[in-house]
Amino acid sequence: MGQNFDCSHEEAKAFLESIMDTEYDLDEHVSIINKALCEDKLSKLHLLEQINHMIYSDNIAPDDYKVFEDIKNKLFEC
Repeated sequence: MGQNFDCSHEEAKAFLESIMDTEYDLDEHVSIINKALCEDKLSKLHLLEQINHMIYSDNIAPDDYKVFEDIKNKLFEC
């Protein structure tokens, strides 16, 4: 997160903890990101790289990569 989003370890951890307990519509969030980054494929790849890193830095659940693939496919629909 620090490399691509100028975020410290503590800020990233606080962000993760805050969203873990919050209900959200992942499709809606991915749609907003996709619209904002529609022509910026490099930023989309960096975002996917960060998501991949988060998956591997924690215990990997069987559905984690399904979610990752869904996000990837939606980000590159544009």
